[in-house]
Amino acid sequence: MTNIVRFRTREEWEQEKKDKMLAEWEEYLAFEEEALRESAVKKAAKVESENKYDRMS
Repeated sequence: MTNIVRFRTREEWEQEKKDKMLAEWEEYLAFEEEALRESAVKKAAKVESENKYDRMS
């Protein structure tokens, strides 16, 4: 059995390509935001830990 692929116009193909690229970009930005959030949490925990140590000294 053969797969039948619907013919797309150039405009449809370009729009699908733009939509795919936009979705990939949004996924990348979400990943980067999460990484920055995690980094900020770790940095805040480190600063808090250093502050506790300084108060103990």
